[in-house]
Amino acid sequence: MYPVPFQHRTLMMKLRSFLTSISLSFAVLPVFANDSQDLKVLTAKVLTATSAHYEASYGEQEVADNFRISVSTLDPRLRLAQCDDFLTFDIQEPAFGSGNITVKTRCLGAKPWSIYVPTRVDIFAKVQVASSSLAKGTILTAQHLQSKRINISSNAGSTVTDNKDLIGMELKRPVRTGETLRFTYVKKPNIIIKGQTVIMRVSSSRLSVQAPGIAMKDGRLGEQIKVRNEQSNRIITAMVVAPGEVSLIRR
Repeated sequence: MYPVPFQHRTLMMKLRSFLTSISLSFAVLPVFANDSQDLKVLTAKVLTATSAHYEASYGEQEVADNFRISVSTLDPRLRLAQCDDFLTFDIQEPAFGSGNITVKTRCLGAKPWSIYVPTRVDIFAKVQVASSSLAKGTILTAQHLQSKRINISSNAGSTVTDNKDLIGMELKRPVRTGETLRFTYVKKPNIIIKGQTVIMRVSSSRLSVQAPGIAMKDGRLGEQIKVRNEQSNRIITAMVVAPGEVSLIRR
């Protein structure tokens, strides 16, 4: 066997090194396109799972009429192995169930992975708004109110849907025409004024007694106030039960 010339040996070593580098390069390449998860299909599945989650909580018709669910477009550079098993979806809701949420999506297959998919849930509802500009201290009536359909995703907990919850309430601040009314904008009005003569009642199963008294402070329905008995001048604690009327609290 003839010895291999030095130049040939050098060439063969370079060739082996080149082939080895190619093998290593293919070993660390990302998942090939035909083996990767279709991101559009994945997005559609996240949308379907999120919709099903809210339908289970609110009802299919309610979601169809008043919910708008959208899934953010995933970065096209993202490479995930094609999931050959079940996908699971963990819907992470905010306090009021809407707004910006994330959906933790996991593949449980031979090549498992997980990803957080940004999703938006908007809820629309008819809420109460001011029909005209209203001053602080206004006692609300039906004429002050009207319904308007808005996106309540960011403040669902503070808006008012039923005008019955506002009628008879007092505004704590001025509001503009068309402004959304919130529970934090109103309070129960005073139905007893400090210095007013009131009827004090005390009742039992067998007896009911009443006497005149003087309110020592303003009072709202259900509030406890101090009242001075006009006959004995004693100061007692009573609960406001009606305009000009209090019920004595037994200790």
